[in-house]
Amino acid sequence: MDDKDVKEKGKGGSVWLRVAVIAVAAALIVGGIFIFQDNSEPQALAGRGEGILEAAQQQSSLMKGAVFTQTVRYDKCGHEVVIRLSDTDKYAGMNHERLAEEFPDWQITSFMPLNVAMEMEMPVFCAEHTVLMSRNGEAGIYRNESGNEMKLVSPLDIELSALGEDKQRELISGMAFSSLGELEAYLENLES
Repeated sequence: MDDKDVKEKGKGGSVWLRVAVIAVAAALIVGGIFIFQDNSEPQALAGRGEGILEAAQQQSSLMKGAVFTQTVRYDKCGHEVVIRLSDTDKYAGMNHERLAEEFPDWQITSFMPLNVAMEMEMPVFCAEHTVLMSRNGEAGIYRNESGNEMKLVSPLDIELSALGEDKQRELISGMAFSSLGELEAYLENLES
């Protein structure tokens, strides 16, 4: 074996080394592409306007023992009533979408496996008030006894046309009083 054979063998060894380095680099590049592809899904969701947390909430499902809190906001008086539901185990396994179907009138504001919060706005006074209202041109005392609508408790013999326009508008919207006694005092004052 002469010097020329040794040099060629040395060159051949370095060619194999180069091929091995290129193969490893190519594997790292291809592997990196797959890694970034797998992580690109949350960015794609965020790009569509959905946050990662919202996407996770959509995929998660309720567990037994989840706490349900419902908040009812009464537009006419500004009061809120918070209700904690019992017997929620029947909703276990439901995801956000399925639960929304069970509560179509409610807006789900938070959805976690062990905690759900919902809200609803009601265009009436809450049950804490006795309300002087005019409906269909007749005045009466109304109460919210069911939680979602005003019911006539007692009709009143008030000549609405004798009242000024401002008072008539107030009665159409409703005037809330904290007690029946307060409302009666107002009526006595109105008549005098």
